[in-house]
Amino acid sequence: TVVRDGACRPIVSKQCPIRGQLRDANGNCACPDGLEVRGKACQRPKPSQEQCTIRGQVHNKRGDCVCPRGTEIRDGACRKPQVECAPGAEFIDGQCQPVFTRRRCPVGTTGRYPDCTPIRRRPGIEINPGILLNPNVLQQLVPQRQPRRIIQDPSGANIQNFKP
Repeated sequence: TVVRDGACRPIVSKQCPIRGQLRDANGNCACPDGLEVRGKACQRPKPSQEQCTIRGQVHNKRGDCVCPRGTEIRDGACRKPQVECAPGAEFIDGQCQPVFTRRRCPVGTTGRYPDCTPIRRRPGIEINPGILLNPNVLQQLVPQRQPRRIIQDPSGANIQNFKP
């Protein structure tokens, strides 16, 4: 102790242990007005931030409430955006995955895919096999070509290739 101003006072080192602190009139170390001890130094107090009202939001550098990168506000909370998958795929376990549907044989065919065969239709003309024994029958079924006629023009010129 040391006698100062007619009283015994403890010996105080001139340097305060926390950076930025100064000694007050009583010899105590204190931060200047408007600053507070944070960590190992006198610093401005952090502005008190209100709690974000939307679930999952955080404060950005300016103090605004925002959803984290890669999320958006959906149904009252920050969520990953819904992914649109291509036709024939569904969003499963965080990825677009192909959906395998049973394929069908095209119209006009029958069977199980991929073993499809054309549907056989009945012919328009049915021929009795007994008729085929007579060779003249086929000539009756097939239309005969008509011979060309030569027509005389009243002016005297021949007109050929005329079919009635």
